[in-house]
Amino acid sequence: MLDLLTTDEEQLDLRSRELRFDIGLLGRRLVGAIDWLAARFGGTELPIGLFGASTGAAAALVAAVARADPVAAVVSRGGRPALAGSALERLTAPTLLIVGALDPQVLELNRRAAERLTCPHRLAVVPGAGHLFEEPGALDEVAGLAGAWFNTHLR
Repeated sequence: MLDLLTTDEEQLDLRSRELRFDIGLLGRRLVGAIDWLAARFGGTELPIGLFGASTGAAAALVAAVARADPVAAVVSRGGRPALAGSALERLTAPTLLIVGALDPQVLELNRRAAERLTCPHRLAVVPGAGHLFEEPGALDEVAGLAGAWFNTHLR
């Protein structure tokens, strides 16, 4: 798990919220982390799975396109995949979009994004869950869905 903004950037961004919506910046930083892993651990023979929430999900999609070889699967939790722009159409990694049923705006955004995906994908709706999945059992459901997705696609 990593933060894509520094502590100082987080503090500055509390007012403007510009950086957390700078998907290009966040995606480049995630690509940098993928490249660091490859350099640190001698290549990318092992597949990589990316899990992103909110705008981090869009960054994960952008990074998955930029590093399509090692990235073998992506999970978006309550994400904003449409912010990934044209990366949606170029994405090849199997992608799971998880949204809470009680988050109608994000659910609709994910439905529209799913229509643009040409890679293997699934939209999973967690009943009784809101945007942050704070309801009892909601994050357990997310973990189960994500774990099953990665277990299938990271072999």
